[in-house]
Amino acid sequence: MDAVWSADLPGDPEAYLWWPIILYMFYLMSIVCDDYLLPAVDAISEHFHIPDDVAGATLVAFACNGPELLTNCCSIYLKDASVGIGTIVGSAIFNVLVITACCPIVSPRGTLKVKPAFFLRDATFSGISILLLWWALPVVDLMKASVLLAFSAIYALVVAKSADWFGDHQYDGTSPLADGLITSPGNIARQVSGQDIEDLCFQEQHPLEQRQLVQTLLSPGALLAWLTIPNVKLQPTRFFSSFFVSMAWLSVTAYIVCIGSDRINIFWGIPKSFLGLTLVAIGTSWPNLLASVATARQGRGDMAVSNALGSNVQNVFFVLAAPIFVSVLVRGSYTSDSAEILSSVLWMGATLALVMLVVGVSGFWYAYLKYHSRLPPSLIRFKTQLQFRSAVDERGQLRSEVEALQSEREDLAAQVERLQREHSQIAAARELKQQELESKVQALQSQIKASQTEASAARDEVQRLCKALDTAQSLCKHAEARAVAAEKSSTEVHLQKFGSPLYEFFGR
Repeated sequence: MDAVWSADLPGDPEAYLWWPIILYMFYLMSIVCDDYLLPAVDAISEHFHIPDDVAGATLVAFACNGPELLTNCCSIYLKDASVGIGTIVGSAIFNVLVITACCPIVSPRGTLKVKPAFFLRDATFSGISILLLWWALPVVDLMKASVLLAFSAIYALVVAKSADWFGDHQYDGTSPLADGLITSPGNIARQVSGQDIEDLCFQEQHPLEQRQLVQTLLSPGALLAWLTIPNVKLQPTRFFSSFFVSMAWLSVTAYIVCIGSDRINIFWGIPKSFLGLTLVAIGTSWPNLLASVATARQGRGDMAVSNALGSNVQNVFFVLAAPIFVSVLVRGSYTSDSAEILSSVLWMGATLALVMLVVGVSGFWYAYLKYHSRLPPSLIRFKTQLQFRSAVDERGQLRSEVEALQSEREDLAAQVERLQREHSQIAAARELKQQELESKVQALQSQIKASQTEASAARDEVQRLCKALDTAQSLCKHAEARAVAAEKSSTEVHLQKFGSPLYEFFGR
C-alpha cells in the first residue's frame, strides 16, 4: 500500500499474528510435499513407467504450480493483473536462482549430475516462454492466449518423447523417493533422508518438554492433512486422489501466505513489490523447492532441475495462459501494466541467461579437467594429493570396516558354538528322557502281560470251580432223590411188618 516502508511498529496484535501463520503454512507445505505429493508422483511414475525428467517437468511441476494457478485465477477475475503476473515473475526468478542453487548443495556428493539434453530442452522452452510472454503482453487477445496454450501442449509432447529421442534414459522401475518411513513430531510418517536423521539427532539434544510443546503446536495441521489426503503407502491404488488433494492443499496454504503478505503490507507498510518478489514468491514456489530438494537428496538431478525449469514453462504456458484465455473468451481482450510487466520479463530472461551461463561454464570446465590431456602441473599435483588423501581415507575406512566385520564374525562364531553346545545338551537330555520313557513303557507292558496271565488263571479257576459246583449240585440232587426213595421204601416195609398183626387184631 505505502511506497515507503514504515519504521513504526504496529499496535494491532493481528500484525504480529500473521508472521507465525505464514511460517506454519510453510511447515504444512513441507509436510504435504514430503509425505503425500512426492510418494503420489512416485506411485504414478511407477504405474505408468514415467522417467524421472518427464515426471519432474510435468507431474511435479504441475502439482507445485497449483498456488500460482489459484493466485492467477483470483487476480485475473478480480481485475488485478499485477498480482498474478508479478507472482509468475517472482516464482520464475526464485525457481531459476534459488532452486537450481540449492539442489547441488543438498545432493549426496555436493554436485548434481544432469543430462545436457534434458537441461537444454527445459532451458530452451523456458526461453521461448519468456519471448512469447514478451510478445503477448501487455494486451492479450484470443489468438495470443491460444498460442500460449498451444505451446503448453507442445512442451508436454516434447517432454514425453524426449526420452525416446535421446535414447539414454531407461526406466528401471525403482524409485528412492519412497524408501523407508520415519516418524517425526507433528506428522504420521516421513521419508528417510540425511536431513531427517540430523533433525532427529537435534531433537534428542533438547528436553522432553520442549519437544512435547513443539509437537503439540505443529500436530493439528499435520493431523488434518493425514485425515484428508489419501496416503499411497497405506492405499497404493489411490495415487491420483492423493496427487490432486495434495495439490489443493498446497494451493490453499500458498493462498493463505498471499493473504498474510497483503495483511503485512497493510500493518507494517512493507511495499507490495518487495513482498511479491520475496514472501509471496517464496510462498508460491516453496512446494517446488521442497520437491526439488527431496529429489536432489536422492541423486535424481534430472527430476530436480526439470521441476525448477519446467515449472517456469508451465507457469507461462498454462498457469498464466489458461485463466487469461477464459477471461478473453468472457470479457474480450486482457490488458496489464506494460511498464512493470515488461521490466519483470526482462528480469526473467536475465536470470535464465545467468543460470545457462553458469551451467555452461561449469560444464565446459568439468569437460576440460576430465578430458584435456595437458593439465597444469599444479592441478595435477593437487588432484594427486586429493586422490591420495581419498585413497588413504578409504583405506582407513575399509580397515575399520574389516575389523568390525572380523569382530562380528568372531561374535557370530561364539554364538554358533554356544548354540551347538546348547543343542548337544538338549539332544542328550532328550535321549535320556526317551530312554526313561522306553523303560517305563516296557515295565508297563510287562505288568500288563502279568496282569493278563493272572486274569487268565483266575478265569480258568473260576470255570473249574463253576464246574465243581455244578457237579456238587448234581450229586446233592441225586443223594436227595436216593434219600427220598429210601425213606419211602422203609415206610412201606414197616407197614408190611406191623400191618398184618394189627389188621388181624382189629379184625377179630
